[in-house]
Amino acid sequence: MVDTLWLALGGLVIYMIIVATAQKRGLLPPQVRAQGPITTLHTQYGKVLLDRLASPKRFWRAWGISALGSRSS
Repeated sequence: MVDTLWLALGGLVIYMIIVATAQKRGLLPPQVRAQGPITTLHTQYGKVLLDRLASPKRFWRAWGISALGSRSS
């Protein structure tokens, strides 16, 4: 019986080959970018969402400080 790990790795390799071939032939639209096993979609909505998530500056500063404090303990 084929191990599940080998099936997953084989599927990942096949996916990467298909995406790389499509990217070389120019079949992917410009907002789709692939690098290795990761494929990302770049949209205007995504940029707006990231800007909205980044807006509470005090929260992110406190989050970063608490993360640094927890590492040193």
